[in-house]
Amino acid sequence: MQGRVNGAARGDVKGCDKATLWLVAVPVSARSERRQLSGCRRGLRHTASSVNPRFLDQISSLNITTQETARESNPIATALNSLFRAYRQALEADRNSTADHVVKSNKDAFLERYQIEFEEEDVIRGVLARDLFVALRRVAKEFNLSFPMTSVQQFAQRFSNDLAAVREAGFEITINELRNRVRTYDIRRAKCRPL
Repeated sequence: MQGRVNGAARGDVKGCDKATLWLVAVPVSARSERRQLSGCRRGLRHTASSVNPRFLDQISSLNITTQETARESNPIATALNSLFRAYRQALEADRNSTADHVVKSNKDAFLERYQIEFEEEDVIRGVLARDLFVALRRVAKEFNLSFPMTSVQQFAQRFSNDLAAVREAGFEITINELRNRVRTYDIRRAKCRPL
């Protein structure tokens, strides 16, 4: 008969169908697994208390390295760093220029290319997410950087999510809430960050 368990194959359970056996077996199995899990927890507590401190130091070091790698591989932080570097290089080129009559300075060319106005060498004030997205996307393309965002909405969401990582990468970021839910950003690059 289909659906019935052979009594000889299953022991003394004659005439029970598979569903009945399953209903009986599950609670028994769950109790057995709970006992095993309780034993495992005691063993883990004992093992955790007897871990070599050198091993814990290695784990801590790996965690720090992982955080640093994540911060350095953040596409927004990398593109921001490149944008600030490009602006600094444009200013240095203008300072070192020996030409008498220049039609367009390197700073002007930078402003034309990236459409971002710097207040100081390491400060951008009042930039909209749209303008920052366009500039960072352009700098990423020119410097062959990874920049997976393809829309302002994606960029704004990712920028909001990655704010801590971007700050850890050496940028001070202030978010200014204006009327009609418009936000602008003030971005300052820390002086101690290497080029």
